[in-house]
Amino acid sequence: MQAHAETDRRSSVATSAFLREAAVVGIPDTVVQHIHRLAQGSADTVYLHLYDAGDLAHLLLLGAEELPHLP
Repeated sequence: MQAHAETDRRSSVATSAFLREAAVVGIPDTVVQHIHRLAQGSADTVYLHLYDAGDLAHLLLLGAEELPHLP
């Protein structure tokens, strides 16, 4: 499936143990659900990071599929 291939490609840059354990990587619904759980647990700040600044498709995906659904 295309979405999973893109997720795998983008997550492959998370090479440190900390990132592999703490990062939220997945399809937009997975990321949105996780951020909602963080908000319910009183988190007031979440940082989104794009590892490839030239990956405009990833930026557009965040803007279209994730940000509109976040608190």
